[in-house]
Amino acid sequence: MNLSDLDSLAQVSHPILSLYLEGRSKRSAGGRAALNSRPWLKKQAKLLAAGMNATERKAFQAQFDRAETFLKSSPVNTPLAIFATEGKWICLHLPSPASNELQWGTPALTQIRRIAEEQQRLCIIAVDRAGARFFHYELGELAELSAMKFEIDVSQWKRREHGHMARRNTKMPHGPLRDAFKRRMDEQYKHFFRHIAERIKFVCASEHSAAVLLVGPERMTKPIESALPREVRDRAVLIPEDLARIASAKLQAKLLPKIAEWMRRFSEERAARLLESTRGSVVGFDETLAKLQNGRIGTLLLVRGLDAPLRQCINCGEINRSADPVCATCRGPRRKVMLSEVLEDLAKRHHTRIEILDPDAARKLAQAGGMGGWLRQPTLVGRARSS
Repeated sequence: MNLSDLDSLAQVSHPILSLYLEGRSKRSAGGRAALNSRPWLKKQAKLLAAGMNATERKAFQAQFDRAETFLKSSPVNTPLAIFATEGKWICLHLPSPASNELQWGTPALTQIRRIAEEQQRLCIIAVDRAGARFFHYELGELAELSAMKFEIDVSQWKRREHGHMARRNTKMPHGPLRDAFKRRMDEQYKHFFRHIAERIKFVCASEHSAAVLLVGPERMTKPIESALPREVRDRAVLIPEDLARIASAKLQAKLLPKIAEWMRRFSEERAARLLESTRGSVVGFDETLAKLQNGRIGTLLLVRGLDAPLRQCINCGEINRSADPVCATCRGPRRKVMLSEVLEDLAKRHHTRIEILDPDAARKLAQAGGMGGWLRQPTLVGRARSS
């Protein structure tokens, strides 16, 4: 399941029930588990149904009953998102906190988009001597994309080197013949590694992956890493464990702690690099927001959970934190907005990539305003604006 699958819900002609639950993982100050969301859910459902006509209320109740039946049989211990409509059911266990929300009509995707941005998309390759399996990680779920098998017919090699088939109980030859066989095998594996690297490059581009996790023995992952193009190799992480043959569910369980550790380390390293940079970067809320609107920022670094009240000009669209109800640029009226409401649109408009950083790992960036970014070269700013 990924965001493109969720976006397809918007094309469904029937109204959709969207439900987010925070789960029972939160605890009160006294250490007791947080109250179940069920009472809130029933109250919110009554409020929604009150404004519907009889036909719409019946359709809503049918989907709400499906959700209720599921929740009664499956305790909500982690944040959860449900999207239900006629003939379709999507249930996601979310890897980040969510707020209780119940909507009916067009799918409510704001929270799940935020969570997807926070988590980053990953390309994961589990490799061993038998082949390689390719996975996409998003929204806390591991989805298998494809597999590549490593197969070589060595029968012709043996005939060519021995002149006949080896008899039963004979030993493999040593010396030059054995060395030639090993060299051929090594060359085949090198070709296989280069083929995997090419496939990784394609998957990373098509899935917009933030990083590549290479899982397997280092004697195999190291050559694959070396064969990757520079821009992908810089985002590669090696995990020296032989996990290529286990089931996807078990692989996900083993990798989730390592993914969480990578995300923490990624946040720490990215924030430190930005703060230590003396050129080509910007740090601070107001200056970063201004340069983002001018198309100057190629990659925006944002501390998770950052939000702020802003004002946006209705005429020219300029956004800042000034409380003045009149735009200083065009004297047009300004409306109140939140950063979370306008950030995605700004990033899309200027083709800016957003990286969400862990606030604990990126503490110094949080103290410096929670935002910063890498600036585009001047020649690229015009291209971003015109495209």
